[in-house]
Amino acid sequence: MTFLLPAFLTAGLLIGLPILLHLLRQKPRQEVRFPSLRFLRNVVLRESKKHRIRRWLVLVLRCLVILLAAAAFARPFFGARLNPANRAVVVLLDNSFSMQAGSRWKEAVERALEETRSLQPGDRLGVMLMNPRPAWIAPLSADVEAGRAAIANARPGYAATRYGPALKLAGTLLEGAPESERKIVWVGDHQAAGWRDVNFKQPLPPGIELSFSPIPVKAARQAAIRDARIRTVDGRLVVDAVIQPFSQSADKRTLTVFQGTQLVVQRPVELRAEPVAVTLETELDAAKVDALTIQLNSDDLAVDDVRYAVAGSLEGVSLLLAPAADGEDTDYLAGALEAIRDQNLQSLKITPWNGASDGSAGVAFLRGGEPFSPKALPQLEAFLKRGGSAWIQLDGSEQASAWLKRNGIEVSPVPETALKLRDWDLEHPLLAPFRGNHLLPLLSLQFQKGWGLKGETLTPIARWGNQSAGLAEFSFGEGRVLISGFDSSRRGQSSWPVSAAFVPLVHGAAAWLAQGAESAARGTVGSPLALPAEGRWELVEGPEPQPPRTVAKSVLPLVPGIYQLAAGGQKWRYAINVPEEESDLAVWPGNGDWQRLQSTAARPATAPAAANLLPSAQLDWMWWWLVFAVFFLLLVELGISNRTAA
Repeated sequence: MTFLLPAFLTAGLLIGLPILLHLLRQKPRQEVRFPSLRFLRNVVLRESKKHRIRRWLVLVLRCLVILLAAAAFARPFFGARLNPANRAVVVLLDNSFSMQAGSRWKEAVERALEETRSLQPGDRLGVMLMNPRPAWIAPLSADVEAGRAAIANARPGYAATRYGPALKLAGTLLEGAPESERKIVWVGDHQAAGWRDVNFKQPLPPGIELSFSPIPVKAARQAAIRDARIRTVDGRLVVDAVIQPFSQSADKRTLTVFQGTQLVVQRPVELRAEPVAVTLETELDAAKVDALTIQLNSDDLAVDDVRYAVAGSLEGVSLLLAPAADGEDTDYLAGALEAIRDQNLQSLKITPWNGASDGSAGVAFLRGGEPFSPKALPQLEAFLKRGGSAWIQLDGSEQASAWLKRNGIEVSPVPETALKLRDWDLEHPLLAPFRGNHLLPLLSLQFQKGWGLKGETLTPIARWGNQSAGLAEFSFGEGRVLISGFDSSRRGQSSWPVSAAFVPLVHGAAAWLAQGAESAARGTVGSPLALPAEGRWELVEGPEPQPPRTVAKSVLPLVPGIYQLAAGGQKWRYAINVPEEESDLAVWPGNGDWQRLQSTAARPATAPAAANLLPSAQLDWMWWWLVFAVFFLLLVELGISNRTAA
C-alpha cells in the first residue's frame, strides 16, 4: 500500500490537540470532608471511575478521527507495480472532417493498429481524439486490447483540425510515466490549418519518442461550398452560394437546392482556379420555407459539398423600437411596423428597445441619442456583436454622431439645396418593394432636414445632392446596420413620414435587416453557439441522426445540419455547417518541422514518487471506507462525550 498524496499524513500530528485538552481537564485533587455526605462516598467513587474511562475513550476516538481523516486525504491505494522496462504509448487520432477524404481514415486506423501491435502485457496504451478539443476514448492503462478496440471503433467527425492542444496534453501525461519507453503515435493528414497553432520552438518533454504518419496522397478532385445564404426577391426565395475549388484542373459540377428531400432547382457550374459565385432563383414562396440544403455532386471530400441555410424572414423576429422624440404627436414608425401584422405574422413582436432581444434574431430601430448614451451604449454594441441588426435614424443627436465618428463615419448637416436623395442602388434587397412600376414614390422624396455620411466602412444605398451618403450600410458585429441621414418624424414640416414610399421602405428595411439578424442563427461545428433560451435542441436534417436534448444558453454542435430550438411555445431554426478552413487539404509546407517537437535533451534520472505504482480501483474504495469510518467514530465520540460533560 502507498499514498497518492502523502503530504496529508503530516496532518496526523494534530492528535496532540485532543491530548493537550485532555491533560488540561485533569483537576487537582483536594479532599474536603463533609460529615453529612459520608454515606454518598461509595456512589461518587463508582461514578468518577466511569467518567474517567469514558474520557479516555473520547481521547482515543478523537485521535483516531484525526489519523483516519489524514489518511483518507492522503489517498491510500494498492496498485500493481510497473516494470520500468515496459512501454507507455499514446495514440493521437486526427478526427477532423478532412480525414474523410478518400481512404485517409482507413489508412490512419490501420497505421495506429500497426503501431500498437507489438505492445506486450504490462505495457500501457491510451487513445485520444484531437478535435474539436482533446478527448480520451481510451485512457492510458494496461488494458491494451481496450485501447486497440477504441481505435478500430473510432470515426472521423466534422470539426476543424487543431494539433497543438492534443500534443501538449499527451506530452504532459507521458512526462510523469515511469516506463523507460514513452511514445506518441500521431496519426493525421498534416493539414496546414492544424499545424498553425503549434510552436515548433517548444519541443515536448525529454525522453518522449514521436512517430508521425506519412504525408497522404493529394486529393485529385476537391471543391467546397464556402457560403450559402437565402434572400427574398418579390416574395420568392433566392439562394446565393460561393464555391471554392481546390484542384488545379477545371471541373464541371452540378449545384442543387433541396427543400428536405425535394429537389427545388439545379444548375451546372464550371469550376476553375478562382471562387465562383452562383445565384439560383427558386419558385418557393418565401413565407412558407424556413430552411434549404445546397449541395454539389460529391468529390474526394463529400462533407463540404453540402451547405445548410436558414431563410431570413420577419417570422419570430423581435422588432425593438426606441422611443420617438419628445413633442411628436404621432409615431409614424411604430404605425408602419404595426402594419406588418396585417401580413399574418402572428409571432411578430414589437417591443420597446432596451438593448436586448428575447429571440435569436432581433432588429432594432434606433432614434435619438438615448441608445448611444454612456449607460446604454454597451448594451447596443453587445446586441450588434452577437448578431442583432439595426436601423440608425439620425436626427442631429450629438451622442449618435460621436459614436459613428469613433467607428470611422463622419456626420455633417446637408444644405437645404441638396436635400433630395438620388443615385439609388435599385438592386439592393432593401429596395425590393420598389421594383417594377413602384419606383416613382422613391424618386420623388423630398426632405426638410438631413445629415450626410462619409466613411470608408460605408456602402451607400442612396446619396444626397452633395454626394454624401443619405442611406447606407455599415458593418459592425455579426448582423446588419442601416444608417439613414433622416429620421421618421415630421419635424420641420417634412412630408417623408406621410409619403407613399414610407411604409414600403420601412417594410423593406425590416425584412432586409431580419435577414441580417438571421446570421445569428448560423453556426459552425465545434464552435459554441449562443441561444436565446433554455429548450429542446433537435437535429431536423443532417448527415447522421442525433438524439434530442435539453440545452441552456449555449450549445456545442458536433454534427452539421438544420437544428431546431423549441422553448416557451417558440421555435428557432439554426443552420450549422462544417468549418470552411478545413476544406483546404494543403499540407504544412515545412515537411520536417514537426520532427523538431521531439526533444534532444536527456530524460531526468529520477521519476516522481509512487510513479512506479499504477493505482487500481481500490483507490476510491479505500477512500470511501475511510470517510465512512471518520463519520462513524465522530458519532460515537459525540455520544460518549455528552455523557462525560457532567
